[in-house]
Amino acid sequence: MIIMIIMIIIIIIIIIIIIIIIIIIIIIIIIIIIIIIIIIIIIIIIIIIIIIIIIIIIIIIIIIIIIIIIIIRTDIMIIIINYNSIPVATIINRHIIMEKIIIIINIMSNMVLINLIIIIRSSLRSSSTTTYIIINRHHHTNHYYSHPSTIPRQHHQHHDFHKHYPLKKTSPPPSSSPTLPQIKR
Repeated sequence: MIIMIIMIIIIIIIIIIIIIIIIIIIIIIIIIIIIIIIIIIIIIIIIIIIIIIIIIIIIIIIIIIIIIIIIIRTDIMIIIINYNSIPVATIINRHIIMEKIIIIINIMSNMVLINLIIIIRSSLRSSSTTTYIIINRHHHTNHYYSHPSTIPRQHHQHHDFHKHYPLKKTSPPPSSSPTLPQIKR
């Protein structure tokens, strides 16, 4: 009888130990599954963020390309600058002058005087002058400046455009005649 009781107690203890081991294994498996799920979620979030960043970069590149195409193909380009002197030729490339109409917004240092300088390309490429119409919003006066815009192609690489052709104040030029002598090619 005593042996039977001892056997029953041993069996019960073994069963309890087995149950405890099973519960511990289940808990460990659940924890591992939760950790794996969290890692997967983090990886998915990182992938989504990377995809969003790539999409934003692609959109920005497309916008920049579109802007460049628009600037290349249009006849009007806007340049915003800040300067305090009249000779705008020092900041304008000759090729841009010859190819496009450029509107320059001049914001003076005191932020009060705003000049609109419109550079009008001559209707014919062979024309020797480009007229700068400077509209002074502060004094409500217009001034006209002109300089040759046609330079011989074979010489333009070594030609200091800004030093050789500073802006000269002139009267408003007639549309049909240049204000300075033409430079022959």
